[in-house]
Amino acid sequence: MKQSQSVLLASLFALSMAAPSSLGAGVTGVEQRAKVNELTRQITWFDNMNQALACARQRGKPLVWIHMLGKMEGAT
Repeated sequence: MKQSQSVLLASLFALSMAAPSSLGAGVTGVEQRAKVNELTRQITWFDNMNQALACARQRGKPLVWIHMLGKMEGAT
């Protein structure tokens, strides 16, 4: 998995899981990073859309497409 992909997924996951009432609810940054890293290891990443579609069809699973312009590490 590419570094930028894991950073993007970790950010999206953290944002989707953080309800306003749960922010700062006692989970340290180290614990959160470990949990996000474990979840991202369970995702199959593809660089080729046709391969991703074929795999999704074969498994009967949905396909999530994340498209981003610019650099995760700097200005976009």
